[in-house]
Amino acid sequence: MKKNITKLFLLLVVSAFFSFNCTVPTNNGENGGGGTTVIPPNTLIVHYQRNAGDYENYTLWLWHDTTFASVAGWPEGLDWDSKDDFGAVFKVPLKTSAEQVGFVPVNKTIGDDSKDAGDHVFQFVSLFKEIWVFQGDANCYISKDKEKVEGIIGGYISSETEMVLKFAEVTALTPEELVIVDKNNNPITISSIANTGIGVFKITIPTKDPVADGPYSVSYGGKTIVVKVSPFMLEKYTYDGNDLGPTYNSSNGSTTFKLWSPTASDVKIVFYDKINQATKLDNEITMSYNALNGLWSKTVNPADIGVTDLKGYFYQYKVTNNGVEKICLDPYAKSMAEFYVGTGGTVSSSAPDKDIIGKAAIIDLADTGTVSDYAPLPVDWKREDVVIYEVHVRDFTSYFGVNPSGAYPSEVNKPTSKLGTYKAFIENLDYIKNMGYTHIQFLPVMNYFYGDESNKELETTPKGTANNYNWGFDPHHYFTPEGMYATDSKDPIVRVKELKELIQAVHDKGMGVILDVVYTHMSGAHFLADIVPEYYFFMQNGQYVGAFGNNLATTRTMSKKLMIDSLLYWTSEYKVDGFRHDMMGDGDHKAIMEAYDMVAAVNPKTIFIGEGWTTFTGENDGAYGADQNSMNEMNDGAERVAVFSDEFRNLMKSGFGAEGSPMFISGGAVELLKVFNNVKGQPSNFNNASHSKPTLKTANDPGQTVPYIAAHDNMTLFDIISRQTKAKPDLSADLIHRRIRIGNFMLSITQGVVFFHAGQELGRTKQYLGTDADQGPKITEVKYSDGTILKYVHDSYDSSDAINQINWGNIVEGKPGRKTMLYTKGLIALRKSTTAFRQGTRLLTNSNVKQINFVDQKANDLVIGFSAKGTDATYYVFVNTDLVKRSANLTVDITSGEVLVDENEAGILPISTPSGFTLTADKIEVEPLTGVIIKM
Repeated sequence: MKKNITKLFLLLVVSAFFSFNCTVPTNNGENGGGGTTVIPPNTLIVHYQRNAGDYENYTLWLWHDTTFASVAGWPEGLDWDSKDDFGAVFKVPLKTSAEQVGFVPVNKTIGDDSKDAGDHVFQFVSLFKEIWVFQGDANCYISKDKEKVEGIIGGYISSETEMVLKFAEVTALTPEELVIVDKNNNPITISSIANTGIGVFKITIPTKDPVADGPYSVSYGGKTIVVKVSPFMLEKYTYDGNDLGPTYNSSNGSTTFKLWSPTASDVKIVFYDKINQATKLDNEITMSYNALNGLWSKTVNPADIGVTDLKGYFYQYKVTNNGVEKICLDPYAKSMAEFYVGTGGTVSSSAPDKDIIGKAAIIDLADTGTVSDYAPLPVDWKREDVVIYEVHVRDFTSYFGVNPSGAYPSEVNKPTSKLGTYKAFIENLDYIKNMGYTHIQFLPVMNYFYGDESNKELETTPKGTANNYNWGFDPHHYFTPEGMYATDSKDPIVRVKELKELIQAVHDKGMGVILDVVYTHMSGAHFLADIVPEYYFFMQNGQYVGAFGNNLATTRTMSKKLMIDSLLYWTSEYKVDGFRHDMMGDGDHKAIMEAYDMVAAVNPKTIFIGEGWTTFTGENDGAYGADQNSMNEMNDGAERVAVFSDEFRNLMKSGFGAEGSPMFISGGAVELLKVFNNVKGQPSNFNNASHSKPTLKTANDPGQTVPYIAAHDNMTLFDIISRQTKAKPDLSADLIHRRIRIGNFMLSITQGVVFFHAGQELGRTKQYLGTDADQGPKITEVKYSDGTILKYVHDSYDSSDAINQINWGNIVEGKPGRKTMLYTKGLIALRKSTTAFRQGTRLLTNSNVKQINFVDQKANDLVIGFSAKGTDATYYVFVNTDLVKRSANLTVDITSGEVLVDENEAGILPISTPSGFTLTADKIEVEPLTGVIIKM
């Protein structure tokens, strides 16, 4: 049995390598028409040719490693997507780590009698993206010229004495049939060959250093492939020190540089003037290599480059891999030179040079000030106590530049600092504090790629594209603050100092800071791949995977270290109180668990939340995506991480892919059992996979969930309600705001880590009022009953400030937004005043939260009622989003209770003259679009 286990393990390793880091030549996107097909990840293109060109009604019936499932059943399979001059083109969706796909072409109107050539099975899905199939032929070809998969098809170097090669249609192999040479064309002899099965052969060679001598070339049967070091092999060259990057010594002005690159044959440091970053200094310094851990290091003294002190100078690395030299940015630098690449990807005309890599800065962190401590959270703090306010640094103050003479309320003031900056943000922190939010979540403030930092002018014209504005989800660097929000981005000290000042100011107001971080992808893979090729990111078929062009290989030691080192740096140096992980499901659950544990050892009250969508495409080595299905395991033994509840969002107002459909707060009847379970923090789409521990098909703890109804993505809450209800903003603002208040009501009484989008409390809109020429691709058109068509921007990451601003004029006296703001403020205060809506455990929630049915309540309806028992009192909650009055029979007389929330007001004090409902000893009747909370 041990022998079989060993063979199985080898095959799994082979499968993982060939799936994610293949080095073989493939068809790689050649289509039947001779052009280039852009193939999404996890997709196989099947070109199917019929002699008579009769493709109508022909489908592919699929099995094995595909995610496609026929809704109607046999013979209605996958429909073809398009046609080219070869034939029909099918796009077959694949499972992660797919190896084989079975299919048969069949006419869905005929069935069995139309099956073409019987079953087809293609076993090389991990290596080839396209296949060609001919009528009457059961073979799968890798070109339209009927080329079959045969001979040598791939390989990798697994150790100093071993490589693994994969073949098709080869069952035996002798040393004489192979020719192996290193990168210098020196022959490599073969000591032995072992057939491990299924076309995989283990080749033993004399001891060599494959990192130094590779890649190898292997020839067989007239075909030559390049065989590189497996990323798994590089795991032996890891570095566990905490001093990667530059370490400045203030006593003598020197700096020690450390860079991990076990594949490099040479690394040099290039220095640039601290006044003009385009001026290169004469001396390039060669670094020294440690073959034991792959570390390049060098201490550079001022005299080495002809200066008196290295502080303030900029630098880049020249890294040589496989004979090719690349200019690289130090991934561990703590600040950078001003960066001039605009959102269109081109260098600004005002830039001093044409640099598109970025230059690291040598700074003394002692010059940047300190953040004294973490947020002053209560001793008995738990994550369910958190109320998050998600905001973009620039959006918070841009209104005052877009509307220089516009009205604004007493709650905010026009900042004296430059608008859109860290410093301007500080001046209106009292608004956020007084609203009652506990944590401010900043959209990414780590250095992003697209955005000319030298141009900080607000863009006051409505435009949906081609703006110098960015949300920041295109990471450039994981240790450097973004310079766009600094008052002076030329000085590398200022961005660090001013961000620290903002964090300190937030703490001084009693709130915490959560950073939105994007570790699972970068704006370009080359920022790390030019340092260590084919290591830092997951790969399939020689290409990076992931919807954003690359996915960080968090299962690999140094990739994971980069993420964790960055998290620890922001936690220790900036005293950040938590992190929101963008596309967290692209990373593996073990890495995120380890990251939390290490950060929590520094700050025990840190909070991790993330996007838990099931998108993991990494190696299946016992690691799973850090997603909704891994929540129980990831929170086993510690309350580590929560993920966004898309089910709650979709029930309340619909979500991605269906935003036009009315839901609970916009007039669409929904499944009330799901609503109630979500109110308890128990969505049905958590922990549903076989690896979920236990597989409860819900959250094991309300703290695993982040209920929300709006975020930076997609349309704002105001806009989506207008779209779904066809209520025009100019005529029906009061009605839209009433539904917003119901949404904020539902969010505030839901168990979990609640999350508000900035402006959600005042009716923020991103209605587009610009020209058609400037609208860009992110426009949603809404046609109203009077025939009017209005436009709204969704995903406004490249829109102007005129669209992205938070319109403070919405909350001046007399505006409906002011009522909504005050109502939301009261709801937050109520939530924070009692444990009823912050139970903390599933057991307590199930024990203390009980549903109350309305009269004639249907399975899908527009009402919800429940009682929630806290340590102080029991709260009775009734919500009616119907357009008619609805009543509920009561088994408890609550007429003596305090009404804390009605149709107009919300808070912790009894409402003197409640409205929106009628209450008797045994019944409550609730007006349309009204929420009520009564404390007993």
